[in-house]
Amino acid sequence: MAGKVSRSTKQILSVLFHIVVLISMVLIYDAGKLFSVKLGIIEAENQKSDMTAEDAMDMNFMEHEETLETKIDRALNKLILKVDGGYLLRTDLPFPPHLKVVVTETKKLKKVRIAGKSRFGDEIDTLSARMDDVTEYEMAGKAVRVTKRDNVSRRLLSIQELQQIEVAAEKAIAAGLPAPERTDKVVDKLKGKAVQFNNKGKGWAAVPTTEFITRSWASELEPNIDEILTDNGLRPAKRWFGRNPLKLGSKQKLSGASLDLVIKDAASGSLDLEMIGVEGVHGHPCAVFSMEGSMTMKPYENDLGQIIETETTVDEGKIWFSLLYPIVLRKEMDTIQSTVTKESGKKVGIQQGAVEDTLHVNWKAVNRKAK
Repeated sequence: MAGKVSRSTKQILSVLFHIVVLISMVLIYDAGKLFSVKLGIIEAENQKSDMTAEDAMDMNFMEHEETLETKIDRALNKLILKVDGGYLLRTDLPFPPHLKVVVTETKKLKKVRIAGKSRFGDEIDTLSARMDDVTEYEMAGKAVRVTKRDNVSRRLLSIQELQQIEVAAEKAIAAGLPAPERTDKVVDKLKGKAVQFNNKGKGWAAVPTTEFITRSWASELEPNIDEILTDNGLRPAKRWFGRNPLKLGSKQKLSGASLDLVIKDAASGSLDLEMIGVEGVHGHPCAVFSMEGSMTMKPYENDLGQIIETETTVDEGKIWFSLLYPIVLRKEMDTIQSTVTKESGKKVGIQQGAVEDTLHVNWKAVNRKAK
């Protein structure tokens, strides 16, 4: 039986749903390519075409990264508490009454081996892809607004695939037809959409909207708003460090329920943490820890009714814990993940390989201007 997973995990899974689409594209690619060659829609394997600068940029999207400033804001630096040569991870400061939090998550699959079943039979292939999700949360008193700033999934194409797309477009246009739609990039329909929730003493309720996709999104989020606020740093984490100051070299071992500090929905396993420095995340002071370990995640049921089971090994990672509030503001993890997809108890798919997970949070108090 699949266990219940957290709201934050479901948000990530909404991004990963796109990768299911991209994976299916890979699994049927060879069969579809052979069919297209026979019809003359694309050229055979020996077709040559010059690679353009635009194509080269398209190939490099996997490595495009935002440069994050590590300086600490002067005003916030004054709030850091140092005791006996160590740092206290504070829990005594009240949360600002008006917060704007932007959460950016990126997941990269690097030459992940995919084995599954398609309408053409059993297929095995490799996949490199990237998923980016940017969500803004604004909370003032008993009102919360959630805005999907971005949500896009892209599959890395080979040079050969790019050439074939170019040739197919040229042939279609020459025949007076529109160029074939690119299927290597999926943009979520929620991009640019926003929903609002109010709490008037009887729990969170979505502000009514007539747009179907927004109304459906609000309905999905509404029962889990409290959990969403905690998972994304608008409320303090339920579990945090003790009162003892932490020094450079301080070590922590997380297991069982304490894994929630780093990874939501881990069923078992352990992580070893070591404090390696103090840095800013968008100006906010944080204690930086290295981490490594392995975990078994709680099984969950996807939108297709399949059961997903995942084993994760963190080969190398870092996590940034706020020194002022019980919140996590940044994570970087190089992992090896093995995921099994089951239907009616039988394996129907396996995904195994390197997955890079990153997250950073721009956490700001909104100060009202004096009139």
